[in-house]
Amino acid sequence: MRPLHILIPFPDFHGGGLEAVALRLAERWRASGHRVTILVGASDGPMRGRVPAGVDVRILEPERPRAAFSGLSLGRYMADPARELAPDLIFIPGNHHLLARPLRAALPRTPIVAKISNPLLMPPLSDPRLTWLARPALRIATSGIDWFVALSYGLAQEARFQLGHNRVSTILNPNVDDDPLTHFIFRPPLAASETLTIALVGRLEPQKDIPLALRTVQRVAARRPVHLHVYGDGGERARIGAMIARLGLRETVTLAGYTDNVKGALASARLLLVASRFEGVPGVVPEATALGLPVVTTPCSHFVREFLKNESLGRVVEEGTPDALAAAILRQAAIAGPDATVAAQALEPLRQSTSAGHYLDLFERLLREREAL
Repeated sequence: MRPLHILIPFPDFHGGGLEAVALRLAERWRASGHRVTILVGASDGPMRGRVPAGVDVRILEPERPRAAFSGLSLGRYMADPARELAPDLIFIPGNHHLLARPLRAALPRTPIVAKISNPLLMPPLSDPRLTWLARPALRIATSGIDWFVALSYGLAQEARFQLGHNRVSTILNPNVDDDPLTHFIFRPPLAASETLTIALVGRLEPQKDIPLALRTVQRVAARRPVHLHVYGDGGERARIGAMIARLGLRETVTLAGYTDNVKGALASARLLLVASRFEGVPGVVPEATALGLPVVTTPCSHFVREFLKNESLGRVVEEGTPDALAAAILRQAAIAGPDATVAAQALEPLRQSTSAGHYLDLFERLLREREAL
């Protein structure tokens, strides 16, 4: 495969898991001999320092900080710099699909690949009986994209139906290192008298449903010693802090703020809780598995159902209520976590080199098809 120039556009360095995955892929592609350029609207954000060595960064001049509805115009401002950079292929991470249309106009023969990280349609339009209402607008919003990559098989199947075409592949996120079990610890059942330390990692925003996590832990606390550490920051911090006080959880819940050491945060816990309303792939789930940490989660994504197939890995609580989640947490704490063999088998498709290689195979195929036209 000849060396490629891959352009990765996204708004800024304030993102979370989506941008972190893009940086991991960029690092792998660069290590494979390809040139990678990140094009951003603004330079701010805590992930700026995580750009891998050898990966170029181009920042719009003047900068275009993220704001309400800024995503509608960001692609237009990126069009000229993208044309100057002249990449062989554009990879749009996350659900920043609105960038594609102006980039396609600027570079009409450059293949554009976009990830589907979260469901394209939310209820009620995600109901198959109503999808036809949204399909025309969805096609406009995603116009210019040559190929989509979904992060789970269920999400890919759903996307094909909603988009009305089959230009969708499944490539799992590169959520773990090639040697993922370096820091693995087998966790035996926890005695009822021991404090159950629970970690929750995510932005303090409505999607993550921290209030559901707090009500869940309140019910667990009625049955056994427990402490919840919430790692993340966001617009709901004041509201969540007030709710902690109102529920009498000041001694039970710690708002630990943003951390760039997720592994360290997880390593000190006994269980990971995911309370999200929806996700594409909650990357913290396989990260927890790599450390031997079991997971209890809402049915927030196709991925968690596909990944948590062994009871020792964790549980998907379909009901998603505080009572049901609390019961699942108590049951999970009473059994051993996964052993190394189970964890390694689950993590194999999510190794960084595996995922990055699948992307490169897709890029090569799309470029061959484009050159044949």
